[in-house]
Amino acid sequence: MKQLILVILLSLGIITSAQACHMKPFSQLVALHSKLALNPDQESQWKLLQTSMRQFHIKMRKDHKIIYHALREELKKNQPDFNRIMALKDSTRAQLQPARDQVEKNALAFYDNLNPHQKILIRDAIRNRMAEWRHHHCKMQMH
Repeated sequence: MKQLILVILLSLGIITSAQACHMKPFSQLVALHSKLALNPDQESQWKLLQTSMRQFHIKMRKDHKIIYHALREELKKNQPDFNRIMALKDSTRAQLQPARDQVEKNALAFYDNLNPHQKILIRDAIRNRMAEWRHHHCKMQMH
């Protein structure tokens, strides 16, 4: 189930990962929101999901900057300590995990509270995003 929600979030461009950091995290989410016609309970779950995603995204970007700057400093040395960088990466990843888990929990709660029509809209958005990924992947394979 955890993998499913990650696919949903990544497919919609809601969150980014180290491998997919080029995605626009919230633009597709905002566009989808207007189509869902949420009831008040769903809207409150939506806002909670959005807040947790933003917090996760901000923390992830901050952590990536820390690792990036640490790597730049190490590369200035004659003998860089890449073990230090990997330890820093592992540490920041572990610290980020609770925020990631909260986003997943909020996303599943939101999705579970949608009606069948709203779930179809989500499904279609995921299909469209996956088609974009396939297109991008094919373009990258050509190079």
